[in-house]
This record gives sequence, structure tokens and C-alpha cells, in this order.
Amino acid sequence: MPETKLASLIYFSHRHPSPPPSELEDILTTSVRNNRDLNITGLLVSDERFFMQVIEGAPLPLNELYKQITTDKRHHHVTLIDYSMTNDRSFEHWWMAAAKVPEFIERYLKSRFGGFEPAKFSARDAREYLEMLRDQLLEEE
Repeated sequence: MPETKLASLIYFSHRHPSPPPSELEDILTTSVRNNRDLNITGLLVSDERFFMQVIEGAPLPLNELYKQITTDKRHHHVTLIDYSMTNDRSFEHWWMAAAKVPEFIERYLKSRFGGFEPAKFSARDAREYLEMLRDQLLEEE
């Protein structure tokens, strides 16, 4: 039976210009631990300039998590792309997965948006992109 009263949130943020080498691994480790307790699932995408993330779960813990992200010093200029209610999870396979922009998707992004430029994504573009990455990650598992 599908869960009810779920929210899905997509945001992007700017990364620090000189992040420590362990930054992504630290975020992923903390996210997996915390998200398991909150029953939040999602996918984090990054390149050298941006983070983009989808997180999904019950609205209250999801909203609290987003509030924490907006004050996290690893994220600058956090911008909400989409917030919607849903009955089903799209990223139920992971408490949090991380992905770099794969080469074949990078070519698509370059032709469509001039590169990985989350500020140019509509909510639909962001969701399609994240679902494309999800499918790629699932194929690799």
C-alpha cells in the first residue's frame, strides 16, 4: 500500500569554491544516518559548483530538514526549485544516494541548458533530470 501525505522537495545550492576533499562523503554519511531516522529518501547531485538534491518524506520532517540545509555552511544561496505533495516515493531505494553528473547526461545538459545550471531548470526539468540519474544509478547497482 503506498504511503500517503508525502512531500517531495527539490533545491539547488552553490558549493564553497574550495570544498574539503571529504565534503561529499561527509554529507552522504550524515544524510544516510539522519534520513533513516526521519524516513526521508533522496538523491544528491553535485559538480564542482553546485549541489542539487531531491528529498522526500512526511512534510514536517522534510520541512525541518530543508530549514537545516538552508543554514548549513556547505550550501550557499539555497534555492527551492519544487515542493509538491505525492502519494509515492520516486527515490525509495536510498536514504540518500549521491551522484556526479555522468558524461552522457552532461552532454544532454550542455545542449539544453549550457551545462549543469540548476538555476535554469524548471521544476519539471529538475525532476526529469533527477529521475534520469536515479535510473542510471539503479542500472549500475
